[in-house]
Amino acid sequence: MIHGSHISAVWQILFGVLLVCWPLLDTGASGAVTSERILLTGVALGLLATAVLTAACTGARWRWSGVDGGVGLCGGWFILHVAFVGPGETDPYPVLIGLAGLAAYGFCRVAGTAGLLPAIFVSGVVQSGIAFAQCAGLVASRHSYYGLTGSFPNPGPLGGWLCVAMLAAMVLVEQFGREGRKIRTLLFGIGGLPIGIVLFLTDSRAAWVGFAVALFSMLFTRRFRYKKNGSRGIDGHFCAGVLCSVPL
Repeated sequence: MIHGSHISAVWQILFGVLLVCWPLLDTGASGAVTSERILLTGVALGLLATAVLTAACTGARWRWSGVDGGVGLCGGWFILHVAFVGPGETDPYPVLIGLAGLAAYGFCRVAGTAGLLPAIFVSGVVQSGIAFAQCAGLVASRHSYYGLTGSFPNPGPLGGWLCVAMLAAMVLVEQFGREGRKIRTLLFGIGGLPIGIVLFLTDSRAAWVGFAVALFSMLFTRRFRYKKNGSRGIDGHFCAGVLCSVPL
């Protein structure tokens, strides 16, 4: 029999790999339902189903949080938006993206967020490397006008993705620094530098504002984050909520 913590670690690693690979594999046209997107969404739903079954077998209990209510409200708005888009028709692309976002959030709530922030950080480093390669002319951009897009169709989504990755890096640096893990603190700190540079080069004002607001919120709630009833889960669920709200 495999120990429960090992099972959880396996799902966390698989989910992290999925997050890192998603922007690299999702290269279809904007708004199109491609086989790659269907496959990635199917994998996400499969991970969610497996995590739910594992939690049910181990007798894990569901604990309601305020983030669940916010995601529920967003989901309700999203369902109404999809149901009434077009003249009596339903666009399959928002449905697919909505399922992917629901699967990602549901997995984080069931299996935990231990691997979420490192995965987002690694993905940000990978996208920063691609962006630097595009600046050097080694990798082609996906946009005819903008030369810096990473694996995304334009700099806007790249800026939003790096915004979340930069926040993840800051949370990890603070967490490991507080725990006295100097090597991990140094690694995540160094890795955050290229993410911050490319975030600035994307010229995405929305990403800059989002990063500033999130940073202010983190600093403002600093004295509440390490209480027993708040702790690290606030940071993990916050980034999970941001991540799942990007497609919306």
